[in-house]
Amino acid sequence: MLPLLYFLVIVILLSSQCFLIFSILERGFFSLASYKLSTLGIDKIKSFLKQEANT
Repeated sequence: MLPLLYFLVIVILLSSQCFLIFSILERGFFSLASYKLSTLGIDKIKSFLKQEANT
């Protein structure tokens, strides 16, 4: 019974570590993705404005 309890505690600790790491990675990924999208959007708007100015 006791080894099972230890096993459960280890699994819970590992899963919480993994969740923490995953949440940090996810946050980093989303901030990077939003940064890329915002820069991409700015470039698109700039090129569109240049095209409008040229016509």
